[in-house]
Amino acid sequence: MPNNDRIVRLDCIKGAQRSDEDRLRLESLEWLSGLPLRHGEPVKARIHFKTRVSVAEVSIGIGFSTFEGTRLLTYETDFQDGLRPSISHPGMHSVDIEVDSLPLAPDVYDLDVGCRSGDSHPLHYIPSAINLEVIPGPKTPGYIVRKYAGVRLPCKWKWKCEV
Repeated sequence: MPNNDRIVRLDCIKGAQRSDEDRLRLESLEWLSGLPLRHGEPVKARIHFKTRVSVAEVSIGIGFSTFEGTRLLTYETDFQDGLRPSISHPGMHSVDIEVDSLPLAPDVYDLDVGCRSGDSHPLHYIPSAINLEVIPGPKTPGYIVRKYAGVRLPCKWKWKCEV
């Protein structure tokens, strides 16, 4: 793993919560897309982790929260397709995340990183691993460039106005 500004070392952050077995340890978060992150633009990252023994049904995720601890957005490896690979051999591994369009409004957020086995067995969780700024992208409307604008997701509206 290269050591530069695009790499966030997770293995030395204080406040991390590990399971008693210490079977899987999050090592680093590598930004594959440009920094700072931009509202409405793609995001790519890679999470590097180390297993000491085999681990069944692994899920890894990141979450964006306010500084007060309110979770605004979560991405997890098993959310869309339910895939939770079992890792049969110890060693270094990684998983990539790709977001087509970051829906977070410009602001500064806490980024949490965590992993679990199955539905509810926590393996390693790092709350507030880093503070991360999201800045306006080229298509960001001016009215959401303010504090606490939150998550903006695309949807369809149909107007029915009387003339």
